[in-house]
Amino acid sequence: MQERYPRFEDALNDLDDALSMIHLFASLPALYSINTARTAVARRLVREWQYYIARTHALRKVFLSVKGVYFQAEVRGAVITWLQPWQFAQTIPSDVDYRVMSSFMDFYETLLRFVQFKLYATQGLTYPPNIRYAQHPGL
Repeated sequence: MQERYPRFEDALNDLDDALSMIHLFASLPALYSINTARTAVARRLVREWQYYIARTHALRKVFLSVKGVYFQAEVRGAVITWLQPWQFAQTIPSDVDYRVMSSFMDFYETLLRFVQFKLYATQGLTYPPNIRYAQHPGL
C-alpha cells in the first residue's frame, strides 16, 4: 500500500474504482469463479463504508441511472464517486474473466480496509465497527 499510495490522500483519491468494484461484487450471486465468501466480504465492506458515510454525514450527491445509483461523498476533502448496481436478478456474461476481476478485488479489499481503518480511527471509532446486521437487514 505504502509504495502505491505514499500519502493517505492519494489512497482516498483512488477509491472510486475500488468502491464501484466492491459494490458490484457485493451484488453478484455466487459463481463458478466467485465464491460466497468473496461476496460476503464485499457486502461487509460495503456496509462498513455506508456506515462511515452516514455517521460522518459525508454524502453530497446521489444520481439514478440505468446502471444503478451513483453516490458522491466528500471525505477529508476528497470527492469520491462510486456506483452501486441495481439489486435486480443479473444476467452474468460468460465472456468476462472473473479471475482477473478477483485479482483486482484482492487489491481493492486491502485498499478499502486500510482506508476505512484510518478513517474510523480519525473519528475515534473502532474498526471493524460493531454493527448488528440482524437488527438492520437493509444494511
